[in-house]
Amino acid sequence: MCWQQVQRGGVVVTNPNPGAGAHNSATNGDLDAAYALLLAANKWGCERYRERALAVCKALLQWCIHPRTNVLTVGDWCQPVVPQHAISRHSDYMLTHLALFAQEDTANRQNWTAVFDATRAALVQLSSLHTTGLVPDFAQLDAVDEMYRPPSGRVLETDNDPHFFYNACRVPWRLAVYYHETKDEAVLPALLAMQMFFESQQEVVAGYTLEGKPLADYPAIPFLAPVWCLFEVMGSGHSRRVAAAIEGLQAQGYASYYGETIELLCLLQLQLQDEKVSAREVGLVTNDDVCPSEGNLLRVVLSGSDAGVSLQIKS
Repeated sequence: MCWQQVQRGGVVVTNPNPGAGAHNSATNGDLDAAYALLLAANKWGCERYRERALAVCKALLQWCIHPRTNVLTVGDWCQPVVPQHAISRHSDYMLTHLALFAQEDTANRQNWTAVFDATRAALVQLSSLHTTGLVPDFAQLDAVDEMYRPPSGRVLETDNDPHFFYNACRVPWRLAVYYHETKDEAVLPALLAMQMFFESQQEVVAGYTLEGKPLADYPAIPFLAPVWCLFEVMGSGHSRRVAAAIEGLQAQGYASYYGETIELLCLLQLQLQDEKVSAREVGLVTNDDVCPSEGNLLRVVLSGSDAGVSLQIKS
C-alpha cells in the first residue's frame, strides 16, 4: 500500500508530493492493514477479509523482511541494491501483529515465527543499550556482526533518526499493548526502563536523545498518548498527569491527525478490546450479510463507545 494517499477532485492520488516517494510502501501501514483484516475475519467469520489479509502477509514476507536477519525493513522498496536495506524502523516493531500472523498464516507460520523472534530480540537488545530504555527512530545493521544499532546520523528522514522521535514515540504504546495481551516477560525490562524514565520527567516532551536529553521544550500528543498507554498497562499513577497534559493541549487547540490517531488507537486497544460489539445491533449489517462492509468497519468498532467507554483520554 502506498504510504501516502490523498483525495483530489474525487480521485485518490497515491503520490501527491513528487519527490517524497509516497508511491512506495511503509511497512507499518501494511502490518496494520493485515492485522485489522485478520481481526475482522475472526470477529465476523468473513473469509474475504482473511484472504485479503493473507495476501498482504505474503507480500510482506516477500518484500519487507531482511533475508538474513528476519527483521522488518522499512518498505517494499528497500531491496538489497539500496543502502536503506540495512535500516529498520522501530515503529514497525508491532509484536501483537507478528504473533497473530504466526498464528493465522499457517502456510508461513515458521517464517512469521522467525520474524517475531528476531524482531523482539532486536527491540529488547536496542532498548538495553541505555538506562532510559528508549530506542531510536531507526536502527542500522552492522555489516560485521549483523547487530542492529542506533545510526550515527540521518539514514532516511531527518537528523533526528538516531533519537527517540516521531517514529519511535509509538514504541511505548505498541510494546505495552503486546505485554498487556501476553504478559511476555522478555519485554518487561524494556517497559520498566521506559516507565522509570518517563516517571522521572516533569513533562513528556516531543523527543529525546537515547540518553534522555530533551530535544524540545514542549509536549506533543504523539509522545504523550503512548506514554499514557505505557503507564496504564504498568499500573503507574502517573497516567493521570499525562492524561491531563493531553487534555490541556486539546483545550488549546493543539491537535493533529497523527497525534489524534495514536490517541484513538491507544484507547481502542486498551479500553475496547473486551467489548462485545454486535454489528447487527448497530444496524450496519443485514441478516443476509455475514460481515460489515469495509467502509463500516470503523463505525462498528467505534459503536462500542455506547457502553460508556470514552474515546478520549481523560485524567
